[in-house]
Amino acid sequence: FRDEELLPTSREEPLELLAPHLKRAFSIRRALRGRAVGKDVQMALDNVPEAICLLDANGRIRYANFAGERMLAEGDLLNSRKGRLGLVDEVADRELQRLVFAAAMPDFAPPAGPLLARCAAGTLGAEVTVAPFMPAEDAAHDVFRWLEDGVPVAIACVRKYRVRRAADRIEMAARYGLTPAEAALAEGLREGASLKQYADRRGVSIHTVRGQLKEVFGKTGTSQQSQLVALLAGGV
Repeated sequence: FRDEELLPTSREEPLELLAPHLKRAFSIRRALRGRAVGKDVQMALDNVPEAICLLDANGRIRYANFAGERMLAEGDLLNSRKGRLGLVDEVADRELQRLVFAAAMPDFAPPAGPLLARCAAGTLGAEVTVAPFMPAEDAAHDVFRWLEDGVPVAIACVRKYRVRRAADRIEMAARYGLTPAEAALAEGLREGASLKQYADRRGVSIHTVRGQLKEVFGKTGTSQQSQLVALLAGGV
C-alpha cells in the first residue's frame, strides 16, 4: 500500500466506495452481453486499495480482492479460521462476527462509525466497515455468478490506519479548539495508547491526563474514549 492510500479521507460505506468500480463492470457487462464478466469484476475489485472481502452468512470468505489476500497473508490485522474472516484484535473480532451476522438480517442497523481494530503489536491498525451486500440492480446477480453458491450476504472493507502527520494534529487542534496538550492526548488515544500508557510516556500524572481528557470530551462533543477515537479516525 502507498501511504496516501492508507489515510482515510472520508467515511464512505463499502458499497459507495465500490460504486465507480462496479459501475464500470456493469457497463462492460452490457457491452459484452454477459460474456467473461466475472474477470472484469474481479479486476475492478483488485484495483480498490482497501481490503474487500465478500462473506457468507457464517462469515466465511467467499472472495477477497488483491489487497484483502495480501492483508490475510501478512497476518498482522486479518486472519482466516476455517475460512472465516477474523481480526487479530480479539475484542474487535467479536464485534466483527456480530456485525457479519447482523448484516444478513433485514433490520440491519449500521453502527455510527467504523470498527477500530488493533494490529498484532497492539497499536491501532485498521478501520473495518461491514454492510449488507445487496446490489441495487437485479443485473448485479449475473455479474457475481463467478462466485459459488450465489451472491454473498455481507461485505467487509478494511482500511489500514497510519499515524497522522504533525500538520494533521495542528488542523485537529484548530477544528476543535484544543490546546497543544489536549491535541497530543487525542492523537495518543487515536494511535491506541491507554491513559496510563500516555501518562507514563509524557511523564505526567494520570490525574492530569484525565483532566485533559475531560476537556477534550467537552470540545469534541464526545463522552467516551471509543466515541472520541471513532470521531478522530473518521478525519480531523
